[in-house]
Amino acid sequence: MLDYPTLGHCEQPISNEIRIMHKNPTPRISIGAILAVGILGLSCLAALMIALRPSEDPWEPLPLPADALRQMESPEDFSWTRDLSTLCFSSDGHSLTGANEHAVSIWNVQTGQRRFHHAHGDAVALSPEGTMAVTFGKSGKLWLWDLQTTEMKLCISTDSESPGPVSLDTEEAPRESSRNSYLTVFSPNGTRVATAKPGRSIYATTSIVQVWDSKTGEQLLHFDCHRVSAIAFTADGSALRTFTSRRLYKSGTGTTHVDINTHDLMEGDVVDSVPIFRAHPGEGRVFSTKPAIFSADGDRLAIGTPRGPILLLGQRKSVDDAVKRLEGHEEQVTALAFSTDSRYLASASEDDSFRIYDVTSRKTVLRQHIDSAAYLLAFSLDSELLATALGHHLGRRVVLWHLPSMVKGDFPVAAED
Repeated sequence: MLDYPTLGHCEQPISNEIRIMHKNPTPRISIGAILAVGILGLSCLAALMIALRPSEDPWEPLPLPADALRQMESPEDFSWTRDLSTLCFSSDGHSLTGANEHAVSIWNVQTGQRRFHHAHGDAVALSPEGTMAVTFGKSGKLWLWDLQTTEMKLCISTDSESPGPVSLDTEEAPRESSRNSYLTVFSPNGTRVATAKPGRSIYATTSIVQVWDSKTGEQLLHFDCHRVSAIAFTADGSALRTFTSRRLYKSGTGTTHVDINTHDLMEGDVVDSVPIFRAHPGEGRVFSTKPAIFSADGDRLAIGTPRGPILLLGQRKSVDDAVKRLEGHEEQVTALAFSTDSRYLASASEDDSFRIYDVTSRKTVLRQHIDSAAYLLAFSLDSELLATALGHHLGRRVVLWHLPSMVKGDFPVAAED
């Protein structure tokens, strides 16, 4: 406690209280005042949250944004959509799947109606044929389930000490509070699933990458690497690509390294590494590794930047001689998505807009203003629909856009033979 100076000598104290203060002048209200202010602050915060809380009535959609096709039905608990981590269309285009750490929702694309299924995981990926889905997240479990019946088919423990299939009745482990990325992707033929999760380092500077047999749950590959922001199989499924970042310390200084690595599927060894970014202390240069996404064939990588431009890299290209810049956004890029054929790139930004780029020409095909930043994007298989997860202070929502009716001219343009 603070040591306050005494009040000095008082020959004739007026009262006992003054005499006590004279002997022990330390204020008595310090702890009580702090507690009172804390309680008052919490009360005000609770009142504000109640005032801003969404209606408890069954699904009351927010106004549909201009030019949007439809809005997907949201769960009665609007908080579910606030942390969506993945969106993806089925191969037939009839359904849209979204996932977060609490559950998975499947929507009918034509009606927007939702059929809810409780599952486990922060990330979701659909098999190429669109019949199976895999969810993965902080619980350390990998779940494979039938997309049509929502029946669980397989549960896999990704624990390094005992990896492999476990009982479907396995209880969930307590979730970690970390917000680090959990990634998962199917191989092109659907027989393998790759996952990436934070490593054991305190500051999450490393990742653990594993590859699994999607039928048996057997672990086929395990390796540690620097922190992974994006992962994809190559087009022929013979190798795995990772987008990693690290900081090397030497003599008290740090150098930032960002690379695209290609790993063989036998031992996980790096067979090719492309340096994307190098920064030394004092240069004043920073590099954001999120959002970042590989194209479906693993040949292209798109990286969002804090000031708007998007960096587009092709296979075996370095930042010095082959980086393409997609201009247009004026603020932080919040989400990216490649079309299935890798011909188009969708992007969203804090400038409250999303854009569609032609990857080859680097031209903007469409710019659409939205009422809030989108934090997730997904193309349908035919590139005609774009799903966006939009942020809002009353809860987030998933909105569909029909691109051909919004773009001047034919879209998507027929691919050349």
